[in-house]
Amino acid sequence: MLRHAPVSSVARFLSNLRSHDQISSIFWLLHSDLHEARVTAVLEYLSSIVASLEPSHQLANGQRGDLENFSLIKHNSKKGKFHVRFKKRNGRSEEVHIELSGINFTSLPSEGAINQGLVPKVIA
Repeated sequence: MLRHAPVSSVARFLSNLRSHDQISSIFWLLHSDLHEARVTAVLEYLSSIVASLEPSHQLANGQRGDLENFSLIKHNSKKGKFHVRFKKRNGRSEEVHIELSGINFTSLPSEGAINQGLVPKVIA
């Protein structure tokens, strides 16, 4: 939707959906590195739950991945930090952080619904 409509239209649409009687929840995914910070901020403001995944090690000098750093990115995608923030109606929020050993990515068997996809597996 963000590729074809301005942020204000998307935000208005999502806000209207949230206030509809028959809608109990809305789920969306966003690659924050593909959008401007203000777009991410607008969607986080509208959200009651925000979850993010971060690599366990940042690239040197804050670099974003390119072809030269692909092997490093691939290595870092095996483990990471998982952050979840729950916003309550009274304006307060709760945060959950799971780091290093708490989250691992595993491949699904080829018989699965998603062939060889990466799915987060939270280890208690």
